[in-house]
Amino acid sequence: MKKLRPLPKILKDTHDLWSIAIRKRDKKCVMCGTAEYLEAHHCIVHSARAGAMKFELDNGICLCRNCHIFIFHQKWGQRQGKEWYDRLSRIIDSRVSKERQEEIERLAHECHKWDRAELDGIQESLKKYVDTLG
Repeated sequence: MKKLRPLPKILKDTHDLWSIAIRKRDKKCVMCGTAEYLEAHHCIVHSARAGAMKFELDNGICLCRNCHIFIFHQKWGQRQGKEWYDRLSRIIDSRVSKERQEEIERLAHECHKWDRAELDGIQESLKKYVDTLG
């Protein structure tokens, strides 16, 4: 009998594929334009844990390490942090419709219990998507 991979490992592998897909799609940091040290970022941050939208491509953008750190370690009350946040919001608005953003926001708050078959399907879809990007 084939040994099943532990669910946490499948979740990590699925997240890694999602990250690859976001980075291959965007090719550069959406904030500063660099193509170095790229990371995938969840637009709706709380979805990164257990939200139902965790692996949705519409819920991801590419940031370089420096911009990712800056955005999430700045105090939003500081002028520059607010300007960056507003700029990031405009970028997301230009990519994803308000209706879709609202759907992501709503579903991101729902705790989702992933099963192996669902994650296998998501992985397969992400692999196909990455293959179309070349």
